Amino acid sequence: MHSWCTAWNEAKAASPLAHSQKETPQRWQAFFEAISDCYHAMWGDQGGLGPRIADLLFSEGIAYPSCRVLDAGSGPGTVSIPLAERGARITALDYSEGMLRALSQRAESQGVKGIESLCTPFFDFKPDEAFDLVLGCFFPAALSPEGLKHMESLSSGHCALVLSSFREQIPFCRALWREIMGYEPPSGDFHLIYAFGFLFAGKKAPNIKHLSWAYTFMSPLEETQAFFSRYFEIFDRKGPSVQSDIARVLKGFVKDGLVTCAADVKIALLWWRAYQH
Repeated sequence: MHSWCTAWNEAKAASPLAHSQKETPQRWQAFFEAISDCYHAMWGDQGGLGPRIADLLFSEGIAYPSCRVLDAGSGPGTVSIPLAERGARITALDYSEGMLRALSQRAESQGVKGIESLCTPFFDFKPDEAFDLVLGCFFPAALSPEGLKHMESLSSGHCALVLSSFREQIPFCRALWREIMGYEPPSGDFHLIYAFGFLFAGKKAPNIKHLSWAYTFMSPLEETQAFFSRYFEIFDRKGPSVQSDIARVLKGFVKDGLVTCAADVKIALLWWRAYQH
């Protein structure tokens, strides 16, 4: 297991995304607060991402009616709301008050109950009672040996990760990254390899399932431009020239006033039984 820990941490250190999440977490938090109201429509839905994940969790028996689920890094409820709609009892944990406010508003507008929201950092969360399922969906804090161990400490049943299984799959996002950052967008798919290897070495018998589907991204140009202007500020890319570059790239994807782009979503669900307390 030691070699997997070392290799995973080395891969994270070489990743621009993982490096920025570690070195400038305040920028990421500011980003999530700023875009919380539009995150689900802009990035969270992706052709029914949440319902597809919820259906898979239920079909595999990892989630079930009345089970207690911790959705760690819940964001605006992308998965929390579909799970609650299917009868699970959800604790939505996030460090962004804006994201949790957006979750509450979406749940109320859809008449969904059974979700408790907590604004607490992941590693500070130590509940009195363990959960039947601890879930992390594209959640950076869970993507490390320490993150997986903390997930297990919170579960009396299963733990599950939703991860990207391929490189950036949306053409205009690839084009933006190349233009603004000056190189190909980094991939986070190495997390799947290292998480599986770490768990397997620890005799956890992890399971994995892949999902893929096609969808069409559509969003007003102005909103899309504002979203990505905020995003690239995380990497200290800002100012009039950056704004101009973002606008120029996005205009190449505009149709009838909307940024429109066909894309393929390819994700992996990794799950395993946690240590029994």
